Amino acid sequence: MTSDTVTEDRERSSAILIAALLLSLIAHAALMVSLRQCSFNTFADAARSSRKWTRDLPTMHVVRHTGDPLAAENVRGRPAAAPVVESVQERVARLAESPAEKAPPNPNAVADKVDAPPPPEPQAAVWTPHERLDVLDHPVASDDEAIRPQAVSETAAPLVGADILPPAELPASPVTSVTGGSSTGTGSSSGTGSSTGTGGASSSASDAVPPPPPPPVIGFGTGADGNDTLGFASSALAAAAKVAAEAPPAEKPPAPKPPPTPKEIPQPVLPKVDEKVVVQEKKAVKELRDERPAEPFAQHVQCDLAHWTDPQHPDFKYFRVRISSRSRNPLEVIPKDVIYLLDASGSIANDRLKSCRRAISDAIRTLNSNDRFNVVAFRDKFTYLFKSWREVDAESVERADKWLHNLTAHGRTDVFKTLRSVLAVPRSPDRPLIALVVTDGEPTSGMTQSAEIISAFSELNDGLISVYMYGVKEEANSYLMDMLTRGNRGEWTRHRGMRWHAASGIPELAARFQDPVLTDVSVTFAAASRVDAYPKRVTHLYAGGPIEIYGVCPASNKDVVFAVRGLNGTQAHEDVFRLTFDPAKTLGAEVKKAWAQRRLYALAGEYACHPSEGLLRDLKLFSRHFGVAIPYESELGKTSDKK
Repeated sequence: MTSDTVTEDRERSSAILIAALLLSLIAHAALMVSLRQCSFNTFADAARSSRKWTRDLPTMHVVRHTGDPLAAENVRGRPAAAPVVESVQERVARLAESPAEKAPPNPNAVADKVDAPPPPEPQAAVWTPHERLDVLDHPVASDDEAIRPQAVSETAAPLVGADILPPAELPASPVTSVTGGSSTGTGSSSGTGSSTGTGGASSSASDAVPPPPPPPVIGFGTGADGNDTLGFASSALAAAAKVAAEAPPAEKPPAPKPPPTPKEIPQPVLPKVDEKVVVQEKKAVKELRDERPAEPFAQHVQCDLAHWTDPQHPDFKYFRVRISSRSRNPLEVIPKDVIYLLDASGSIANDRLKSCRRAISDAIRTLNSNDRFNVVAFRDKFTYLFKSWREVDAESVERADKWLHNLTAHGRTDVFKTLRSVLAVPRSPDRPLIALVVTDGEPTSGMTQSAEIISAFSELNDGLISVYMYGVKEEANSYLMDMLTRGNRGEWTRHRGMRWHAASGIPELAARFQDPVLTDVSVTFAAASRVDAYPKRVTHLYAGGPIEIYGVCPASNKDVVFAVRGLNGTQAHEDVFRLTFDPAKTLGAEVKKAWAQRRLYALAGEYACHPSEGLLRDLKLFSRHFGVAIPYESELGKTSDKK
């Protein structure tokens, strides 16, 4: 085949292709012109109604978490439109007008407004667990009514708003006062003595019911028509008076029972944290522990001393003191108050939150029979389940289960505001108050610097509330949780594993404070022993675990002498222990490292509260000398940069 033939074939194929394209364009144009008058709307509507192209897709819908206790919509609903604002001068001038000067209402005016819908009847506000702390339960008078002269009954008790602290002349202190075997006030205890009062956390402060006024004395006055105010004639009154005078004297009815004193009235949680009240509560605990006669308790506890001498530095002796409750003849387990704080922010995620909800429900069921509890859910805001402490019974446990079940994870986290609110819970000095915080420890709202949270809360709390914390994930803020619990009589741990089992460690942590036997413990070493021991503030003594103290003293010491003092309910206990160094009870070099670590933690905690260049320098020198790393050194650097 020659090249000319190939060229002719290609030209012929190109011509055929061009002709086909032209014919196709002409055919399409003719079809469009011929069908331009046709309408396809009928077919389109039918297809759209039957959803032929989307019949396999689900309908989009919005899920509203209407049962979430923290949802703002469940508190008061959507706010109504703002009324027209009237100035104070205009309102006073209008209300000052005499009623006689105002035109009487026109009875025919009602007929002109027959078609107008009747105004809605006011509904009484009913408290639910969904309300926040700053919501008032009692009705609030309008501005127009508030500026009118009001007649106040002498027997009416003053109402205190949820955002107003009690005035100075009122009994503002919720501190429990204890006399003999009974205690009255904001806390309650169960034991051999009697106790009245309650404390707790709530969404309002209107639970404190004022004493009811005495029944009014009804007199028989005379009206303008000659009859008395009750409708009887004067002659009837005279006859009744004569019959009453001739009748034998009737027995006097028993005197009504006087209303309870203010201290006996159950008081809910304070609407705000009043630092004066916190100081008074700490003073009440100190007076009960240190100023009342104490009984010895050496027969109820066991003290063990073990030591180690560093061969490279034989001038010093490192030791560990372990104090535990005896299995035989132990101290009596005392009732406690436990408050569970659950982080429901978005960083928790619903899978972790679901696990934590179940764990807290189970932990409530393991409380002792005389214990009391409350539950707090928090994000950037917080809410309490109950308005005051609740005992562990079927009704309170069921309410807690339902309330926890409605929680969902979303929003930001304000750790400090929630922790600080626990200080508004009135504490009875004869019952330990323990807070278990379940969170990831990442504050994203309010006070967000961990060092500031540690400093502000620890200085205000000062050991009044024992704080335990549980991290729901491995990336939890260990610096915040570790330092915060060490300075506030508690412990912490965190979960390492899958999010579906994020709460697997809560039962073990809750078991550590299950049975308190000696609370608000203080350990003081004799000056002659020349001991440097840590931690300075120890936890409560529980039946299930010991108190461990690590120290160092001169190698020439033959023994150590220290005093232990604490509370078992309303009874103070104190004893002095002299423990001799036994050559058979020795430890290894780990005791020296344990002491150095606890001293570094104490210095790091002091630096978080009061950062200074000199203290940071001491931390680094001590760390290099003992070969122990400074805990959370990177966080200390952030504190130094900020300061």
